[in-house]
Amino acid sequence: MSESTREQALLAYQRGNPKEALELVEKGLAADAAKLPSRERHELWVLKSHSLSALGQWEEALAALYAAQGHEVNAEAQTRLEMHEGYLMGSLARYTECNSLLRHAEQVARKLGLRTLVAEVLWRRGMISIFAGITLPPRPIFNRRSRSPWRKRTGNLRASRRPDWRKI
Repeated sequence: MSESTREQALLAYQRGNPKEALELVEKGLAADAAKLPSRERHELWVLKSHSLSALGQWEEALAALYAAQGHEVNAEAQTRLEMHEGYLMGSLARYTECNSLLRHAEQVARKLGLRTLVAEVLWRRGMISIFAGITLPPRPIFNRRSRSPWRKRTGNLRASRRPDWRKI
C-alpha cells in the first residue's frame, strides 16, 4: 500500500467519513498483505477499528483491535491499544473490563512518562462515566479546617460570620 493511500484513509477518517476510510483501509490491507511492514499493518488495523467504532460496529471494531495486537509494537503503542480496547468495552456496556483496561493503561502510561497518553486515558474514563451514568456528588465549598461554609479561608474566627447580603 502506498503511503498516499494510507494518508487518504486517515484524512477520510479525520474529515468525518469513516465509511470511506474503512473502504480504503480494507483495500490497503488486502492488496499488500505480504509487503506491509508490521508497524504499518498495525496502524491500518487501528484505523479500521476506529472507523468501525465510528460506524457503531463495536464488536467488529474490537475484532480489528485484536488483529492489531498481533504485530510487534513498542510499549506506547501497546498501551494505546489497551486504552482503545477499554473504551470499546465501555461502548459495549462491559464496564468491569473497561475500567480494568483503562486503569491499567493509565498506570503504564504514567510509568512510561507519557503525559498526553495519560490525559487521553483519563478523558476516555470520563466519557465512559458519562455513558454509564456515573456522577460524582457535588463538593461543598468550605474551609476544611472549620467545616463552616461561611468561614473565610484565612482561619480568622472573627471572619466566620455570615456575610450581610443586604450590603452587597
